[in-house]
Amino acid sequence: YVVFEALPNVPYLTYMDKYILGSYGFLVVLMIESAFLRQPWMTEAADVVIFYIAIAWLILYNIFFMIYGYFLRKDEELKLTYSSDQIEKEVNLSRPGLRFDY
Repeated sequence: YVVFEALPNVPYLTYMDKYILGSYGFLVVLMIESAFLRQPWMTEAADVVIFYIAIAWLILYNIFFMIYGYFLRKDEELKLTYSSDQIEKEVNLSRPGLRFDY
């Protein structure tokens, strides 16, 4: 609980949030597969196929997030060179405009 008090409250999922949620999803799928291991229709061949699919998914998932993280990093580095006008434009894109209807 101490860590959550130190982190900023953001209304969107961060890079790390997306990675962790995807990893939890992968673990849930593996738990469901493990629950079916004792079923009569689950053969050894089917288990081997699921194993190779899981390995391929894990490798591709991590490669995807590595590439995604690289592009996010490049985008953040580019923001360091923004002028004040570009910063204001970027902030206004991420923040909804105020409307006053009187």
